[in-house]
Amino acid sequence: MSVVKISPELLARCPSHTKRKRGEQLPDYLRRLTHLYLQEKRIDEIDNLQTCRNLTVLYLYDNTISRLENLDQLTNLTHLYLQNNRINRIANIDCLRKLTKLYLGGNAITVVEGLDQLTELRELHVENQRLPSGEKLLFDPRTLVALAPSLCVLNVSGNRLNSLADVICLENLTQLMAVHNQLTDLKELTQLLSRLIVLWRLDLSGNPICVKSKYRERVIITSTSLVMLDGKEINETSRQFLINWQASKEARRRRQQDAESIRMSVMHSAEIGDVFQLPSAVPHPFLVASSNPSQFAAMISTSRDTVKKQEAVRLPNIFAPQRYLHSVGDRRVWVQGTRSLSSQVHPSGALPEH
Repeated sequence: MSVVKISPELLARCPSHTKRKRGEQLPDYLRRLTHLYLQEKRIDEIDNLQTCRNLTVLYLYDNTISRLENLDQLTNLTHLYLQNNRINRIANIDCLRKLTKLYLGGNAITVVEGLDQLTELRELHVENQRLPSGEKLLFDPRTLVALAPSLCVLNVSGNRLNSLADVICLENLTQLMAVHNQLTDLKELTQLLSRLIVLWRLDLSGNPICVKSKYRERVIITSTSLVMLDGKEINETSRQFLINWQASKEARRRRQQDAESIRMSVMHSAEIGDVFQLPSAVPHPFLVASSNPSQFAAMISTSRDTVKKQEAVRLPNIFAPQRYLHSVGDRRVWVQGTRSLSSQVHPSGALPEH
């Protein structure tokens, strides 16, 4: 099948929003064009567009173009459609400073690069690249940093990505599509989402991460801005339920940690009594309850003052033997031990008796 070259005659025959006036010269007509439809024309080279200086939208998808070139004069271009061609490198489009949407899906691009000067770019579509076997799509960090202030939509689906860590700098993203990749790290994903605070659409369908336990719940809890996840709308009632459930789970975990910490503190105090051969007193409720975790946890929630007193009991000093008032919870007993040489005041406020 023969290829087609872009020529003034081809441009004149292409459909356009701009109608040619009767008797209008072709160069004058081409200068007035704002939209040009050159898709599915078997075009293999971008050329002869320098006359179309007022173009804002150019359709060149579904051709056989292998290089980005000869676009220098199209400085008013805002939308460029180049899907399903044979492009293997992003280059020679630095001059398109007004470009807001760039469609490059279905080509053979291996590295997202060469976009550093496109400070107005809001949408970048580089999905389904024809990559060499075993390779994944790469990102030039300089390009991502340059795009960070403006880029809102990114489509990197079908590019064998096993991580999205590179795009964490794109904090203005509102839509991120990464369908059918190889993403597995849920922790990395939650870290990314905590940075993308205006993201409202996320699509990771077809990744291994989607079948992990609590995947959807964790994503919804982490990103409060999300409205759509994997093509399904997030119900606000469901989100609030999950947030409350997570808060309850965290509170329960903290109570259990407090219970274990206090239990260990109490048991440690009992061991100190054994070391210094303190006379046994009536067992403290904490010591009794430490063998029953549920009872122990319940006592903690209502005995925080007692807990603070218990933690503040000072250790005896072996060089000053004496009797002193030992405070355990609400109970005070005289025990044979030693007086601390430190200046810390005993929580009970009692002075030692010789």
